[in-house]
Amino acid sequence: MGEQAWMAVFALLPMAQDARAMVPADLPMFAGLSSNMATVLLARFEHTGRLTDLDDAVTAARHAVQGTPPGHPDRPLHLSNLAAALRFRFVRFGATEDLSEAHDRRGNPSLPARLRIRVACL
Repeated sequence: MGEQAWMAVFALLPMAQDARAMVPADLPMFAGLSSNMATVLLARFEHTGRLTDLDDAVTAARHAVQGTPPGHPDRPLHLSNLAAALRFRFVRFGATEDLSEAHDRRGNPSLPARLRIRVACL
């Protein structure tokens, strides 16, 4: 993707943050908005190296997981996004608590086998 395309994607982030701020955390839509935000923040971190984006991506991904009950069809996706954000932060900082959190989720029965394998690789 070209630089202009990245900038266009990143310019949408404040709008996404505003939308999420208007939705109560107990509504199902909040988890989806949080997951989308985590994905964009993680992409921006990969592109710019801005550390606050990485921390914010982990927080948003945690909110997505917390707002999605076990058995919900979107939960594996939200868990996978959280695992990816934790992996980036572990690789960048060596934060063992991130690795521990990812490993705690690896045996989660709500994850399909292919995602449990992905988390286990952290």
